[in-house]
Amino acid sequence: MIWSLLINGELNNLPVTLYNNKLQLYKSGWFAVIASDFGVKVSYNWDSVSFVTVPSKYAGAMCGMCGNYNHRPDDDLQMKDGRQAASAKELGQSWTVATVPGCVHGCKGPCPDCNITQRDLYATNKYCGIISDVTGPFRDCHAEVDPAGFFQNCLYDVCLYQGSKDMQCKTLTAYTAACQEKGATVDSWRTADFCASQCKEGSHYELCASSCSLSCQTLTPSAGCQAPCSEGCFCDSGFVLSGDQCVPLAQCGCQYLGRYYKNGQVFYPNGLCQQECTCNSTVKCVEFTCGPYEKCAVKNGVRSCQPEGQGVCSISGDPHYRTFDNTTYDFQGTCTYTAAQGCHLEGTHLTPFTVAVENEKWYGMLSNPRVSVAKLVAVEVYGITLTLRKNEIGMVMLNGIMVNIPLTILNGAVQVYQEGLYEVIATDFGLKVTYDLVYHVTITVPGNYHGKTCGLCGNFNDNKEDEFQLPNGSLTKDLLTFGAAWKVIVPGVVCEDGCSGDQCPQCDKTKTPVFEKDCSIITDANGPFAVCHKVINPDSYFKDCVFDTCMAMGDRIMLCNSINAYMSDCQNFGVNILKWRTPTFCPFSCPANSHYQVCAETCSSPCPGLSNAISCPSTCAEACACDSGFYFNGTGCVGLEQCSCYSDGHTFKIGETLMTEDCLGVYICQASGVVLFESVTCTTEESCGVKRGVQGCHPKQCQIQSGGVFTPFDGQSGHITASGSYELVNVCNQSLVSEWFTVVVTLEEEKTSLKDMVALYVFFEDVAISVSDKHEVRVNGKKMTLPSLIKNNISVKMSDKTLFIERKSNLRVSFSPSLEITVAVSDNMAGKLCGACGRLFPSGVVFRASRNTILTALLQTREFTYTQQYMSDWIAPDIPQW
Repeated sequence: MIWSLLINGELNNLPVTLYNNKLQLYKSGWFAVIASDFGVKVSYNWDSVSFVTVPSKYAGAMCGMCGNYNHRPDDDLQMKDGRQAASAKELGQSWTVATVPGCVHGCKGPCPDCNITQRDLYATNKYCGIISDVTGPFRDCHAEVDPAGFFQNCLYDVCLYQGSKDMQCKTLTAYTAACQEKGATVDSWRTADFCASQCKEGSHYELCASSCSLSCQTLTPSAGCQAPCSEGCFCDSGFVLSGDQCVPLAQCGCQYLGRYYKNGQVFYPNGLCQQECTCNSTVKCVEFTCGPYEKCAVKNGVRSCQPEGQGVCSISGDPHYRTFDNTTYDFQGTCTYTAAQGCHLEGTHLTPFTVAVENEKWYGMLSNPRVSVAKLVAVEVYGITLTLRKNEIGMVMLNGIMVNIPLTILNGAVQVYQEGLYEVIATDFGLKVTYDLVYHVTITVPGNYHGKTCGLCGNFNDNKEDEFQLPNGSLTKDLLTFGAAWKVIVPGVVCEDGCSGDQCPQCDKTKTPVFEKDCSIITDANGPFAVCHKVINPDSYFKDCVFDTCMAMGDRIMLCNSINAYMSDCQNFGVNILKWRTPTFCPFSCPANSHYQVCAETCSSPCPGLSNAISCPSTCAEACACDSGFYFNGTGCVGLEQCSCYSDGHTFKIGETLMTEDCLGVYICQASGVVLFESVTCTTEESCGVKRGVQGCHPKQCQIQSGGVFTPFDGQSGHITASGSYELVNVCNQSLVSEWFTVVVTLEEEKTSLKDMVALYVFFEDVAISVSDKHEVRVNGKKMTLPSLIKNNISVKMSDKTLFIERKSNLRVSFSPSLEITVAVSDNMAGKLCGACGRLFPSGVVFRASRNTILTALLQTREFTYTQQYMSDWIAPDIPQW
């Protein structure tokens, strides 16, 4: 829960006093309270419960959703025009004051309801019955606050959500607050399994504590805070409230011109951006002015220099590039390239970023393709790297770990979410990257990066004459040179930088008219895209559509993707496109529980908690909208019982777990929608780390698979690219005679150019075991029959066609029929091992690469290609051939 308070559109930290103490704003338990000196008080728990209290002098002078306060319940449904509403829904619609994306007036169709059996269940103490139980925890409150209304509200909510998402907890929280407001006693009712409380670091839950929280602004309760005890999260001993966090007293922030700022907070006082102030125990201000293409404004509640305008780069199909300055060109390279990057940022307050795109030959279209397409998009910003990969729907890789979307990190500075048919990475400073995971990438930069970008998307300076700028600042007219200059060198990867001139593929002119006819919907002056022609010139999109469709031999999927590229770019500019798909022309198939809309608002029926996890898009997009009775979980439409859990910016599927970075805890998404935390530890046979994108406890194994795929103890996978014999693991100190061993593997190049194992060698003090790729075993040169006990503690045996070589005290090697070799060692060997497998407990960097660069992050998203320079360190000495 984030406690935010907006005053005239700007975020403030509680508590706040305004107009010479005429208004008091403070935190009381779960609630924020706004109290006036004339008796009106409004409370809200930042979730679903609010209270409005007015003095008796307002009797008969009220209107709105809370009624007219004339002591006549029969006319409480009075609408804005004075008439009585026929239903609560009509009443609510009449008092609507604003349209908020994602908000609706009611259920689409009949609201979910309960049958008799369900109502009987939900009326028990496992759900709502605890409210009215005469012997329950609320018994002493019944005389003060009638439980009947709360009980019925609870049943309504639980029925609406069919018993899921712990909806009863919201009503129970509201009833607890109402009781405590009247001074009634409430006994403990929350448990670890029933409406468990979740408090931030430095705080703890209490059922009935002083509702007047101490804060950094004042170590005495606020003057207007005189309420009885309340339920909520309260600061631990030695901690006080600093905004929405409990901090040690020494970490309190600063008071400046009547407002409180957290320690480390940067702000611009007086509603201007003429000073930039920083709170570090004391406030220090320096003169400041906004930069070019910026204005002083409030965005998301924070005043700062905001950009004016934006630049959009579009990469689609083969790939066709439309730069920030609207220059168009084609570049068919199949390597990894810097598409856009913040450049020349010295002396500015602009945030550095890099967007890299990896292309591949488009094997999805043809068996021998002559064109390429985006395979991967990686964004490096704020010291983290986010990667979207082709066809991996609903997932993003965060620093090498695969997680679900939507995702919000760094206190909202970066969000990843689905918007229409695209997955989006968006930052708080205006960078936005979209990828449809198939065909089309867009990169949007804010206007204050004007002249401050470089890469394949250009320099964003409104000058088309200098678009093809190389990293050293010089210009070129050769596209092949330009593209190759922005290549990210990936060790061992074989790729091409495309073609130039007559070497590039050309469309057969005899077939062009056919493709032009299909693609003409883009340029048709009377067609569905005509409304966009004055916003985005369609000519280059039409040309790209004809070329790509021709290269794909008329493939209809390619045609539709080409048209959709123009469609989505138009919608990004706010153009309302008419319906263009038909059952026979580019029909769109939606997954179960959804239907196609050319302008869908997917957040119109969100799963509970989704709107707290991400900000719903303010514009519509071509997408699949949820059918009636189904809810959008961030990537698709599901039944309410399948809605995800949303906690601390992360999304969890029901039953899914997420391990902490130190592997000492795991988060579990329960069917109720609540995320449970449990302490765990890895076993002695496991190590904590990331393997194939999953953080967790993994077996301490080193592995080589067919084709030379190599995975050391730390879990990074990659390819060995050269033939030879390699020491996988050995005991560094040969004087440790009783523990010493060495494992060597020999790889040779096959017809496919991949490397396969042809021999395995395991050496002990006076025993040499060799195994051929046919699983023929020799010990000290003599052919052996299995099973064989070579010594009391060394054995060779076959099980399920897999060969096992084992010394019980410290080593186990397996060799499968698929030529997969796995090496496992015992904990007592930690710190004693050398070899290509790395240390048993790696420090985090086994190979000579930096995890903090965009290159390494890209490498982590696929099998890392180890260079021969590294592997040559572990070339084994000559192996005797028996």
